[in-house]
Amino acid sequence: MTDFEKVFGKFIDEQTKVDNRRKAFELINTINFMHTDAISDSSIDSFNFSTVVSSTYHINGDTSNPIFGIDSKDIKKDNPSYHFTKTYQRIGQLEKTKRNMTSFNNLIVYGHSLNQQDYSYFLPIFDALDFYNRNSKSSITFGYSYYKLENKTIDESKIIEKNKLSSGIAELFAAYEDYNPKYTDKRLLDSLMLQGRVKTINADDSDEISDALSSKF
Repeated sequence: MTDFEKVFGKFIDEQTKVDNRRKAFELINTINFMHTDAISDSSIDSFNFSTVVSSTYHINGDTSNPIFGIDSKDIKKDNPSYHFTKTYQRIGQLEKTKRNMTSFNNLIVYGHSLNQQDYSYFLPIFDALDFYNRNSKSSITFGYSYYKLENKTIDESKIIEKNKLSSGIAELFAAYEDYNPKYTDKRLLDSLMLQGRVKTINADDSDEISDALSSKF
């Protein structure tokens, strides 16, 4: 771990106040209610470094060992830059971050930019969800909230944020089709949306959450 990562971890600890933890806990409860088949038991994987509940699994380490890095795609293992990938960084944290992975059918993604730097995490997860199998009941829900952007009206902000989310989802599934090219027609996202297995939901809209809870696959 570099000196920068150590200092950054301490900074996050200092900035994470009681009010921040309360708001994060409320958000976790909201996300739990977004669960598409109303099953309450769930696990929480976080790309953030701060801890809200003890059961949180920190994908990129916590404030005591934050992980910074680039995606490992197209970087050969003997390339010196491979040491700066998140994959390489996680190898050194295996003992600290080991967990028991259980089977699951539903994934909720909230508050993530869907940036390609984290594709190395998402793509294997899509394998576990068996997205190419039409008989599977697995699903993924992308939750979002609207925030007023600087120098934009709330309506303009909503359009920008929704377009950003839509592009991020499309690019993520395009990357998955390249990663696991089971079919050549490149229509996986279309197929999953038609099956109701890919959804977007406004985490601040109680009606949308209620609709998600009543969904049956």
